[in-house]
Amino acid sequence: MTPFGIYKERLDPQWVRNLFEEPLMFPVNDNSSIGAMVRGSAHLSQDVKLNLAAYYSGSEGNLQIAGEKQMGGRASLFFGGPRVEVGASYSRKLGDDRFNVAGADFVWNVRRRPLDVRGEYVWANVLGRGFGLEGAWRLSQASSNRFLRRSQIVGRVERYGAPGTPQDIDEELPALNTNRYTAGFNYWPSDSVKFAVAYGRQLDTSQSLGVWTLGVVYRFTWVKGE
Repeated sequence: MTPFGIYKERLDPQWVRNLFEEPLMFPVNDNSSIGAMVRGSAHLSQDVKLNLAAYYSGSEGNLQIAGEKQMGGRASLFFGGPRVEVGASYSRKLGDDRFNVAGADFVWNVRRRPLDVRGEYVWANVLGRGFGLEGAWRLSQASSNRFLRRSQIVGRVERYGAPGTPQDIDEELPALNTNRYTAGFNYWPSDSVKFAVAYGRQLDTSQSLGVWTLGVVYRFTWVKGE
């Protein structure tokens, strides 16, 4: 998975993501790479860490092992005290349609509360621009009730701005300027099962749609005996 932004590489698996529905801007960097990648990190101080990733990918059309021809990278700073990471990404698409994609992201894992806040902004000169802000509150400290302690409340706010000239590169992106607001609830009855329900309201200049999402995820685990 291409190291652009934070969603595709870190949050895409259903067991990990807080909402089943992908962000509006997800199609812009929903891609994998086949080629070479270099990663590194350095401690700038006791509480500040620099992370770097650079990659080059060739084009591969195999349905099982697909890659998009591109090059780019991501850099981020992690601040250990407040548990905040701020990153920036760049990608140059080198296929039949050549264009630039840039992005910025941040993650905040609140130290004294079971709260995670994530934000991401993506811009592409031919595909448009957009941002998403998501917060997830685990109710593990809410009470001694087992149901609440295994539950999570999620909210996401998104906006997509369509390019001035209509694009035909990615059909999964909205055709018009679009706002979407989503609220969700997750529950883990065990360490292997997750139930999720969410309701989103998507609005553009032509219509307003309500979307319900229901999901169940089962995580397979193997325990190797001694």
